[in-house]
Amino acid sequence: MGKRKDLQALTDLAQQFGVPLVEQVRTWKSPDPAVKLRRQVNRADRRRTRWAYTAAGCSGIAVILALTGGAATAFAVFVVLAVLSAVTSVRAYGRLRVLRREQAALPAVAPARAALPGKSSRAYEPMRRLAGAEASLAELLGQLEHDSKHGAVPAESVAAARATGAEAAAALRAVAARMATLETAVQHTSGANRAELAASVEDLRGQLEAGIDGYGELIAAAGRVVAAGTPAPTHRAVLTEATDHLAGLAAALRELSAS
Repeated sequence: MGKRKDLQALTDLAQQFGVPLVEQVRTWKSPDPAVKLRRQVNRADRRRTRWAYTAAGCSGIAVILALTGGAATAFAVFVVLAVLSAVTSVRAYGRLRVLRREQAALPAVAPARAALPGKSSRAYEPMRRLAGAEASLAELLGQLEHDSKHGAVPAESVAAARATGAEAAAALRAVAARMATLETAVQHTSGANRAELAASVEDLRGQLEAGIDGYGELIAAAGRVVAAGTPAPTHRAVLTEATDHLAGLAAALRELSAS
């Protein structure tokens, strides 16, 4: 926590030199419809799961009360709670199915080419790799979207992978923007302050590398599914696992940029 506060203080110092960090990350704070839809899907899925567990727990307690001769009032309360939770869970599942259909219906859009940092920036090479990775993922997911019509992999898994890739790319660019701010500050400082700022730049570079490695894992998973060609029960699991891993990395990067 102290390290994040220090990083924020250094960023504030960098902004004194006129670097518009807020403008640089504004696009990250305004995700595209695919990213927003994925978040809605995740919320609906969590709600469905939460109420399903609640229904199961209340049902279990009601059964125990019935078997042990518990109070009739308590038994009735838990039966009612189980029914209400089950109904809410079913409704949440219906909402989840609607959102997933909307997600699957989203058109495949090639990622817009974002301007790369200057070649002297430590963020240049990671962002160059990200640009190539985005193009590769878009091509693979386009193929999987075609294959999903023949049952090779569920359409919602392809849509989730696409939305997560876009979200992760936006988070990575936000970190790169913060790096650029600090790099400018390094040029205007000296001594201990310069060393501290330079160390923060390197720390952010490490975060970028980890995020792009995670992006590469999603590409590899999509590539394996494309290479397999024929439907297999493991396809969805392979793609979902890599998608979830990248979503976790994106969340960590967002936290870093917002700290």
